[in-house]
Amino acid sequence: MGYVVIELTCAGIPEEKLEAEPFTVDQENVLLQLDAGIQTKIRKGIPYAVVDLESRETICRFNQKNVKASDFDIRMLSRTLYESARKFYEDPENVKAFEKWKREQNQKKGKAPRK
Repeated sequence: MGYVVIELTCAGIPEEKLEAEPFTVDQENVLLQLDAGIQTKIRKGIPYAVVDLESRETICRFNQKNVKASDFDIRMLSRTLYESARKFYEDPENVKAFEKWKREQNQKKGKAPRK
């Protein structure tokens, strides 16, 4: 089938501060098979992932230390998590189950329960 090359976000990191990570032999072999324009971006430090379309497995990742979520990404994730947590805690049975889980975790750690 083939593969897809995905440019990852490096929001908030100025281009002049991006640095390419040292590449392994396997990364170099994958890099040499990519388009010259993409190779240039990767060598500048822009994060990328190469994914096999058939298996959906990641073949290779580049410059992962430069991956940074944008403020928009963080806000959207926060909204999703907040809404899920709110719905969870609306159900008294979920609250009871969570409190039971917390007690069990504290017992495993040897901590006294909070009041």
